[in-house]
Amino acid sequence: MPPTNDVNEGALGSYRLFIRKRPNSSLHQYNAQAMFKRNGTEEFMARHFQESDQGYLRKTAQAVDASGLEKKHRKALMDHAQAEVAAKRKKDQLRSANIAKEAERMASVQRIDNPDVIKKMTVSQLKDQLELYRPVVCGIPLKSHMTNKASRLEALLAAVEQFKSQDITHENPLKDPIRTTRCHIQAQNQHPLLQMLFSQDLRFYQ
Repeated sequence: MPPTNDVNEGALGSYRLFIRKRPNSSLHQYNAQAMFKRNGTEEFMARHFQESDQGYLRKTAQAVDASGLEKKHRKALMDHAQAEVAAKRKKDQLRSANIAKEAERMASVQRIDNPDVIKKMTVSQLKDQLELYRPVVCGIPLKSHMTNKASRLEALLAAVEQFKSQDITHENPLKDPIRTTRCHIQAQNQHPLLQMLFSQDLRFYQ
């Protein structure tokens, strides 16, 4: 086996140059010309072909061109591209529906700041509270960095303490609005669900 893929890459490069100069040419036309040059076909034809052979080749070439081979090839490529687009749209719609459903569920969850209540929470409840605090508190670890209940509990208690220290009131909503906005941006980048919770979180300060 050759150590590099230069042969195939060279062939693809040649096809790219060929189709750029002749955009209406078909793939089988390029393949025929490439094989004609590479296999010494011209020399073989000059040595052995008769007039009847030339006529046969012309009829065969006309039959191939009339068969719509390139049209079928391009249609297959188009159908494949459309199928990929449809699959991606369906996947995006399902993802958006799941995010909206989860956002609706999270909208009914109340933010808890009582340490005694927090210490009695289940893992699922801790996860929900962390997502509620993430848009308004910087420094909450990524989900992948919290692998057990103890780490989630520790992160949530630290978030609650930091949240209380921000002196958030109705008269003075944000002690440091620039810092809090940065927390919103960081949180949204970590999870798409927070993009929907962000607008709900702003109502908390009104």
